[in-house]
Amino acid sequence: MMRSGRSSAEGRLEAARSLLLETVVEPGRWDDALTAFAEACGGRSGQIIGLSSSGNIVLHRLTETPPEFLQDVEAFGLTNMRANPRLRIGQSAPVMQLRADQDFVSAGERAASPIYTEMFDPHGFSHNCQIVLLRTPELLVRASVSRTKRQGIFDADALRTFMALAPYLQAAVQTRAALGLAAVHATLATLEAVKAAAFILNADGRVIGLSRRGADIAERGEGLRLSGGRLKLEDGAARDALEAWLSRLGKGKAPPLSLFIGSAMLDLQPLPAEREGLGTGPAALAILREATTLEERRSVIRARYNLTPAEADIALALARGVSVTDIATGRGVSLPTVRSQLQALYAKLGVRRQAELVAKLEHLQEGS
Repeated sequence: MMRSGRSSAEGRLEAARSLLLETVVEPGRWDDALTAFAEACGGRSGQIIGLSSSGNIVLHRLTETPPEFLQDVEAFGLTNMRANPRLRIGQSAPVMQLRADQDFVSAGERAASPIYTEMFDPHGFSHNCQIVLLRTPELLVRASVSRTKRQGIFDADALRTFMALAPYLQAAVQTRAALGLAAVHATLATLEAVKAAAFILNADGRVIGLSRRGADIAERGEGLRLSGGRLKLEDGAARDALEAWLSRLGKGKAPPLSLFIGSAMLDLQPLPAEREGLGTGPAALAILREATTLEERRSVIRARYNLTPAEADIALALARGVSVTDIATGRGVSLPTVRSQLQALYAKLGVRRQAELVAKLEHLQEGS
């Protein structure tokens, strides 16, 4: 019987090792691997969770659990250190050093913590053993196994099994992170080939790669710059719109968007979600380009110089070389009306003559 029990335990350990190695090339096996991990440790459920530097969840797998519980526990405060003692333990733990509830959370703290009394205990996650697999300035990845009250705290054999499997978990996580970075480099190579002024953003909105032209523009501060690893825009309205878009990006709800940056456009394009990754791969592209269509050029000069629609149309016509007389005829208004609007244009653009106005708008002539 002893031999049979040992053989069974060794079989579960080997099955877990094999599945964890498979996740390196097939991240869709995370659920199977975590289930085997938990079973080898005598637990109910296996978990892996990745948090960005701002606390956003970039990866969360929890086995033997209905999807609605995952949503409920995240909403309850899973990523809040005040609400979740387990997160607090994980945030301070050294990499690859085991931490178990039984050693770090007192009975009194458990009884006073709503996340234990209302979420963990009633749903079969009473006891937990965790380990930090990866910690960088941008990313924290933890793995854990949970047990029910009936299964009890983790004994010495379970803890040894946990630590025997932890290196395989870490290898899988480090490989997925490296593959995400490889995707960034591949994307950059493509953008460099077309000489685009581009910035690659991760799911947390941080710039994780930029083209040479993008770097030059950011360094010169031409409408945008990099601050704390994030894009910062000079224009207040555009800056607010970008921050709102980035907050939606982290939730997978950001649509394509174009912002006016001086005389240019900043196109924001979300990329397909890295559902099984670790947030290290590209999540969005930001590409800076000149306004090309008539509507874009009209919008740019209206925003930049606070022009009325009529004033913007007149300015664009002058930039294309159309005479004041032809502008009046084309718009069906009198020549004095156009000349009056032209004086308003001079004041708003800070010029005194038509030639100066045209020179100031010269960058809008291309593509007309």
